[in-house]
Amino acid sequence: CKAMLALALPLLSDLASSSVQTERSRRRALLTSRLLDNMSGCIFLLDRQARPFYMNRCADELLARKDVLRRATDGSLAGVS
Repeated sequence: CKAMLALALPLLSDLASSSVQTERSRRRALLTSRLLDNMSGCIFLLDRQARPFYMNRCADELLARKDVLRRATDGSLAGVS
């Protein structure tokens, strides 16, 4: 699982850094997204303000439950107390 994530991280930078991607970058980003969506663990990639710019399926489901994490009014993630 860690090895797969290590392989995927460089590809995620393509996903996050450019809104206009070449066809090759688009395919790599799609492959990375599919790879991360199929992982059993929740993956949140956050900016400096703790706002997610990528969440895999597990993370989306966890956030939707609203019993562990919630989205604050500024879009950042916060724990539920």
